[in-house]
Amino acid sequence: MPRFVSWSPDPSAFVCDAFSLIWKDFNAYAFPSFSLFPRVLVHLKRDKVQRALRITPVWPSQSWYPTLLEMAIACPVLLRRWPNLLILRHNEGSV
Repeated sequence: MPRFVSWSPDPSAFVCDAFSLIWKDFNAYAFPSFSLFPRVLVHLKRDKVQRALRITPVWPSQSWYPTLLEMAIACPVLLRRWPNLLILRHNEGSV
């Protein structure tokens, strides 16, 4: 992505720490670590974000899952399992 926010210092990033920004002014794309899902949902609500692409697991037993579904504006799209669906660029290993 030509413009992105990094969790850790990155000279190519637009800014570090997405939670320091107001998200409603951006075309939001969020693929946070699992531990950040609740915080991301709170931030989306607080900033009144109308549309955001979120990558999340189907995890109905999590406390944040009902909120995730309530906030959906369309049916979730399930990604099929592929051996190399996610690739880490820094070491080219699959997740």
